[in-house]
Amino acid sequence: MTDMLAALHWVQNNVAAFGGDPRKVTIDGESAGAIAVAAMVGSPEAKGLFIRAAAQSGAWMGLSIAKQKTMADAETQGKTAAGTHSIAELRAMSTAEVSQNLRGVSAGMIVDGWIIPEDQSITYANGKQNGVDILVGSNRDEGTFFGGGNVTAEQAKARAEQTYGSLAPDFLKLWPASTDAEASASGLARSRDEVGWHMRTWAELQTKNGHKAYVYYFTHVPPNSGARGASHTAEISYMYGNPRGAVWTDDDRKLSDMMTSYWANFIATGNPNGKGLPKWDAYNTKTNDGKAMVLGDNVEFGPQIDVPRLEFFDKFYAMERAK
Repeated sequence: MTDMLAALHWVQNNVAAFGGDPRKVTIDGESAGAIAVAAMVGSPEAKGLFIRAAAQSGAWMGLSIAKQKTMADAETQGKTAAGTHSIAELRAMSTAEVSQNLRGVSAGMIVDGWIIPEDQSITYANGKQNGVDILVGSNRDEGTFFGGGNVTAEQAKARAEQTYGSLAPDFLKLWPASTDAEASASGLARSRDEVGWHMRTWAELQTKNGHKAYVYYFTHVPPNSGARGASHTAEISYMYGNPRGAVWTDDDRKLSDMMTSYWANFIATGNPNGKGLPKWDAYNTKTNDGKAMVLGDNVEFGPQIDVPRLEFFDKFYAMERAK
């Protein structure tokens, strides 16, 4: 985060020499990069360093609904993993010792009291995040990237009880697990829906803060993807217009042309729409919750995550925040 802030300060001080405008900076990231973008939007240290942000498959909580780790929790976890008794001992370790000894330390943003002064769920809920327009979204088959569908019915039911507690029966109605096959399919659907919920919730909170949010839903299956489908990271090459070694069809190139145009328009003006492109409506809680710009074999504004599934995660999110 400090490296990213240093880079953004450098851009503010130097981009004019390259023909850029320091008043019109956009940041973008995917997965861990998207989590970092969300943290930047929520950080007071990043105020004024950019006016727009795009984030692909990731928000401030990560990819699952959870509280952000405190500094004390992070330090305790680090000491335990390394078998040390103090942070001073950790800092005295060599790079080789750290890489060999620190195992099982979970990733994620840390509430350090500086760059992240508080859990950013509180920051966003209170409308204290930076006032920027956003373009955010997720992919239809997020879970195949992480192997999220490999689960038995009994494992799925046990996880539901452990994770969702009193909401487990409601969870299993929406993501049933009566058979192993059904449990595996529901596991993948839950990954898709939870990441999609993150991006929609960010859009909701940003619009409540008086700014525009545009939500996408990537459904196109790249060549040779097989059972992975439109997996986590699949949209990146289309957004950049870079096949990355794949042999693209005319449909692939057409989709990529549209996506690069949408992103470029958003970066230039704050609005992804432009001549010859299907209309992309800004997110609106009342009129199009559960909808997004579907970037697939057909590009059109339409359904994303079913509203009952979004509402379930709304309830779970509220329950987690109340703990």
